[in-house]
Amino acid sequence: MTGPNGVRDKSGTKDGKSGRSDRRRRSAAAGPKSDTRGSIKRVKRYIWDRKYTLVFLLLLIILSFAIRSVWYYDAAYTGGLTPVLSGNDPDYHKRTVDYFVSNHHFLTRDPLLNYPGGGPNPNPPAYSTSVALIGMALSPFYSGDTDASVWFSMQIGAALWAALTVIPVYLFTKEMFGRRSAYLAAMFIAFMPGNVERTPLGFSDHDAFFMFFIVTGFFFMLKSLRMTKTRVYVKDWRQPRDISVGLTEFGRINRLSLLYAAMAGFALGAVALSWKGFPYALAIIFVYTIFHMLVNKFRRIDNTSIGITILTSVSIMMLVSVPYYMSMNFMNWFEAPAILYAGIVLVIAVFLLTRDLPWLLILPVVLLFIVVVLSVVWYVLPDVWTNIFSGAGYFIRTKLYGTIAEAQPPDFNRLVFAYGMTSFFLGMVGVVIMLKDLPKGCLLY
Repeated sequence: MTGPNGVRDKSGTKDGKSGRSDRRRRSAAAGPKSDTRGSIKRVKRYIWDRKYTLVFLLLLIILSFAIRSVWYYDAAYTGGLTPVLSGNDPDYHKRTVDYFVSNHHFLTRDPLLNYPGGGPNPNPPAYSTSVALIGMALSPFYSGDTDASVWFSMQIGAALWAALTVIPVYLFTKEMFGRRSAYLAAMFIAFMPGNVERTPLGFSDHDAFFMFFIVTGFFFMLKSLRMTKTRVYVKDWRQPRDISVGLTEFGRINRLSLLYAAMAGFALGAVALSWKGFPYALAIIFVYTIFHMLVNKFRRIDNTSIGITILTSVSIMMLVSVPYYMSMNFMNWFEAPAILYAGIVLVIAVFLLTRDLPWLLILPVVLLFIVVVLSVVWYVLPDVWTNIFSGAGYFIRTKLYGTIAEAQPPDFNRLVFAYGMTSFFLGMVGVVIMLKDLPKGCLLY
């Protein structure tokens, strides 16, 4: 058919426009809807392909929560005016939660501490705020009785977060060792006696909360490290243009890896905002960074990928947490993590800037530098030295820390039964097998 101007109209229409353009316009108009439908189908397929795993994890979460609740119910709900909390820490968390529900902001200074002068709330805000928000969200199920719903949230707080920890433990172990090992790891954490002892109904302390986010943060960091593409991005670290081009290319190629690194940083930030002992997490990352970069140095592998990934995670963690510690004048608690963070940055900088130098030259210089710095700190700043190697009292015993009964190391019998006798000795066998196979797999992530 011919159009009014004598131009062939492939669509058979008289408007002089091709049918292909019409189809393109229709395709563009239907694009978002079709993309949405396709995404929904992919999500459904993803869930269906993993239905048995999802059912297993759901049952394990329910069983984990039941173990921590059923046998403790009579002790937590005695028929009195209010439920009963176990221990002084949960009692003070409840006071913080009640203040948040009444005033809609965190209790920063408590007039009843150091009475009559008052004092700062010693607990970071994340855990008690989560309990308060969950309680407020559950109030419609209690006919709007916020007091009752918050009490329920308070009672189940530790048990709930301990049960949910099954998920990141499964994901982390699956990423490292495969699905079968992940099933076993999830079962072990769900039923481990030491974990159950610290997270029953009524013992609403922050332990389970920060453990959930520690494992979650390490899982995201592991995903980030595995997804990042290792190659030489910066040709010469002495040239600003090469640095700019290389880091831009890294960000473009490793967007998903950086997203996981950021998620790891926010998860670890939640740890810092719920537990003052979060230098433990930074210490683990610090040791891992040194070991991994040394291995890469020996193998002549560029460390840019691992360096930027880890730096992204720990930087976000510090940025998220530092406003709280500054506003509360708790910077003495932030000294140890700040030093560990500086150590991580320094290690990354040294390995990146000396990439083209032989490790036989770099290693002695780095070790000598560390010895000199630590010697200066020990002689000039003894308080900082104590904080570095005690983690503000968490890493080694101090006179003050020795007065806290729950912080004392357990004897060997209690340690074994805290894990469960079978799982403890199976773990020892696993360590032997791991060491035997180490030469074959030690250089993998």
